[in-house]
Amino acid sequence: MRYSILFSLFEANNGTSPTHRPIKKRGVGMTKNRTTWRSCFALGSIVLSVLITGCGEDEAKPQAGTAGGDSVAELQQVTLQAEAATQSADNFFDERDVDREVLAAEMLAQEAAQANAPAEVSEQDPRSNRDVIRQPKAPSYPPYRRVPAYKNVRTLEGAQSSVTRVVPIGPNRVMSHDFDGMLRVWETDHGTVQKFCDGHLGEVSDISSDGRLAVVYTRRNIEVVDPWNCVTLTTLRPSKNLTKMRLSPDAQRLAVGYVDGGLGVWDLYAGEEVVKMSGHKFAVQALAWTSGGRMLMSGSLANDPSLRVWDAQIGKELARLEHASQEHVGAIAVSADGRLAATSGMLDVIVWDIQNRQVIQTIKHQVEYSPLCFIDPDGERLAIGNQGTLQVFDVRSGSRLQQLPAHSKINDISVTPDGSRIYTAGLDAMVTVWGESTISNAEPVSMPGTVTARPLYHFNERSGSFTAAAFATDANGAYVGHSQGLTFAIDLSTGDKVREYGNAGGHEVTSVEASRDGKLLAVGDTRGNVTIYEPSSARVVARYEDSQFKIVGLSFFPDSRRLAVAARGQGIVAVVDAQTGNLISTVKAKVLEQDLLVLPDSQRIFVQGQDGGAVLDIADGSVIQTLPGGDWMLQGDGFAGDGSFFVVGGNGLLSTYSIGSSRPRQSVKLDGRVKLARASETGKYVTNVTVGRVDLRDGATLKPIANILVGNMSAIYEVAVHEGTKRVLVAGSKASQADLQVWAFE
Repeated sequence: MRYSILFSLFEANNGTSPTHRPIKKRGVGMTKNRTTWRSCFALGSIVLSVLITGCGEDEAKPQAGTAGGDSVAELQQVTLQAEAATQSADNFFDERDVDREVLAAEMLAQEAAQANAPAEVSEQDPRSNRDVIRQPKAPSYPPYRRVPAYKNVRTLEGAQSSVTRVVPIGPNRVMSHDFDGMLRVWETDHGTVQKFCDGHLGEVSDISSDGRLAVVYTRRNIEVVDPWNCVTLTTLRPSKNLTKMRLSPDAQRLAVGYVDGGLGVWDLYAGEEVVKMSGHKFAVQALAWTSGGRMLMSGSLANDPSLRVWDAQIGKELARLEHASQEHVGAIAVSADGRLAATSGMLDVIVWDIQNRQVIQTIKHQVEYSPLCFIDPDGERLAIGNQGTLQVFDVRSGSRLQQLPAHSKINDISVTPDGSRIYTAGLDAMVTVWGESTISNAEPVSMPGTVTARPLYHFNERSGSFTAAAFATDANGAYVGHSQGLTFAIDLSTGDKVREYGNAGGHEVTSVEASRDGKLLAVGDTRGNVTIYEPSSARVVARYEDSQFKIVGLSFFPDSRRLAVAARGQGIVAVVDAQTGNLISTVKAKVLEQDLLVLPDSQRIFVQGQDGGAVLDIADGSVIQTLPGGDWMLQGDGFAGDGSFFVVGGNGLLSTYSIGSSRPRQSVKLDGRVKLARASETGKYVTNVTVGRVDLRDGATLKPIANILVGNMSAIYEVAVHEGTKRVLVAGSKASQADLQVWAFE
């Protein structure tokens, strides 16, 4: 009987068409018959059971009143064993296949060249003859966590019109924007407004997660605003009409969707569009970044239902996902781990497994452009704003967990990183705080203080940019290089231009350096020319024209008789006679790409580039010290006057190093990328440049002293600090005009 059952099970399993599916391991691709393996597991389990039973001396005998060995009970028992074994086989393959998602994530970049390959098809959309993706078995999830029952714990009132955006910027602080252009910072435990910023009447499209930046759209221009100080930090000028904007997670880039279906990524430091993408048929309606900021997702209006996944660094389309039930993509939400994305259409919300390009859930609703937000990092729950109700869904089952009356209409939804609170912004001019329990009555958290340096004046030119700047030796004046080849001498007591130096053939000035004794001024340009002037008369003393590459650094020796010259792409430092312009010697420097500085002992020189920095012996070119680089390592450097340390910025870190040591003396993590770092004469003060701001810090501790808010200066090219006069020079451009700002601090 047992052998008959075994034969029947074996025959039943092999009677079906075997389903082949690839099981991929790292570096290996192979195909296995899953049904056959499941059969083997089932048969193995049953055979083992038979053998164990058969070996016993007291084999089970038929009981009175039963059908003996062919009883239904025995058949059911064996069938249950087979089902249990089959389930075990399923679990086995799931466990063996857990790195499938990790592998898929790694493959996304490799699949960029094949992103337009057709997806697996099971049917066609009869309305458009478009292929649609098959809805497979949902992937495995982590165990259930306790699902909180959200309730209204606070309503924030005081806005004068519909609230269009709400973003948590701390555990008990949230920033909102209303239709009248008002930005507010709310202390949620007490429901009070800590700060408000008025006057930005454009549409606020996004707010950074720390609340330091807001993106405002006004008359085809994009303004990046500091909400705490109500200051425009920079202005971007796209050439096309735009529809949607989203800041990257590190708030260093801005994704922009255009009316013509194109997309762009803007670098907020450079003030320019660095990546361009195209592919949508109609205006871009929805944008969302993954938490790492590498990938960008976009959706478009009617007749373009695709969710597109882009490599935001190179502008390559990685995936195009479509579902037959969606006419368009009105909103996108991405889980914190980047594994899942949800898209809102006219009739439903589709939840996608991005790594495997699969639909894992369809949630029916009938509200167009519904705002969406994953509540927890692993994407277990999804919040949907359905007209005036906040609805919480279980992604695994698609069931609705809660339906909470919120506003007359929900405009935006956001959530704290731990999922403990949900914030909704409504058409009824209110922000609602949803949580598990009543919030505490703790004391309000004070608004972070900002000590602002005092501006003395701005010096402007009608066009171009100030690309280089340096204090005169006595600090009563400054020298400023212009993008059109001119160099100006500025009287810092009056802010007047007192002298011009040549035009260097009209080539952009890249470096300006005054000698220690104040008797010489060296100017380098983009064509490799170095001109040495007598500052008081503007007379040309000497020229060095041995290079056709852009000059990236100039540094006088302490004796003011020699000048070190660095040109991009040369890989050498040229030591030049400052009186004649003749080449004295060269020092080989592999990392040289950006700047250099002669140490006060005249025996060593520091060179830097994107790949790192090095201290070299000038006599023989030997390397005394190296510093490893990074993605944005060593964007600027500064030396104490005695050469005891230097400052580097990159990868979000600002660090000081002692000469001869590979370990930093001090290091601080900043909110964003460090574009430029500089030190004063003896290292008492250090500056670092971020978007729209120059931070002045204590050189010993790197603690902030003052924030210099440079307004809507679109680019900063040089910063200089003078200890004696406590002045800071900031050179750059603003509204297509060259701008030099002079600040004083106490």
